[in-house]
Amino acid sequence: MLKHFPAFLLIILLAGCLAVHAAAEGPANRENPLPENYADYVFVTASDQYELFVYEPQISMVLRNRETGALIASTLNEQTKQGKLNKTWTGYAFSGVVTDYLTGASKNYRQLDMREDENPHTLTYTYLPDGFDAELYYPDCGLGLTMQVRLNGDELLVTIPDSSIREDQEGCWFGMISLCPMFGATYMDEHTGYMLIPDGNGALIWLTDKEGRFTTGYSQLIYGSDSGFTESAARNYLWDKYETVRAPHPVIAPVFGMAHTDEGTGYIAVVEQGEKRCSVEAHPNGVMRVGYNRCFAKFILRDVYKQPLNQSGS
Repeated sequence: MLKHFPAFLLIILLAGCLAVHAAAEGPANRENPLPENYADYVFVTASDQYELFVYEPQISMVLRNRETGALIASTLNEQTKQGKLNKTWTGYAFSGVVTDYLTGASKNYRQLDMREDENPHTLTYTYLPDGFDAELYYPDCGLGLTMQVRLNGDELLVTIPDSSIREDQEGCWFGMISLCPMFGATYMDEHTGYMLIPDGNGALIWLTDKEGRFTTGYSQLIYGSDSGFTESAARNYLWDKYETVRAPHPVIAPVFGMAHTDEGTGYIAVVEQGEKRCSVEAHPNGVMRVGYNRCFAKFILRDVYKQPLNQSGS
């Protein structure tokens, strides 16, 4: 049985105050262009402190501090990537939105990202005074959505309206949607700083070289696991007495973020809608054999519930 959950709003609070100015009807390059690594990005809108740029093929955003010139990007690109990435995380690294979809009633998720060679798609932009809409559609599986990006006061709002979600092909449904999965991501210990995670009252993951010590990162549903979908498992004890793995603390608030203290940049993200079925993901370098520190929100649109019909579990 498939369950459906509502859609999503992620608010990213940047380091500094954003007061939105009116922009032109469409994007245009600024007199002060971005560095060569971001030469293909076009200007969208500006504020008193930041300028917003986008690279259309990836729905990749760059924010530039107008006073210091410091940049914060939402994806990698061919000029900024470092180290090796496996196939899955190459898709994450080069995409402003990544989705996993279900076929039939199986729980075998298939990834959709912004790589045209792997996932043929159409992408249509509409530019507005305070941001843009990016309408994305994958004709091979009949799935589509619209990603809305706005500068509003001191907030960057990233929204996928429920009404924009298209599931036109029978047997194909969205399962999970990850918004801006590489926003502010850093390579190894290239920058000093930390990731903020909502573990209990809050915890920090420092942006140091983890030397491959960790195989998993932080992954926690904001409102806790749903026992209707999660299989129960026995806890691990040493000598039947000592717990070898501690359970995570309950999430107090739907927030996470990252700070680059050497550059004085950073953000706090707040999940405003869709938080009831959303997990906060924070993975330091080395996790999944990926050299990047990254944190993001993953929204669960649908999941598969398995009802055993006999004692063998079939």
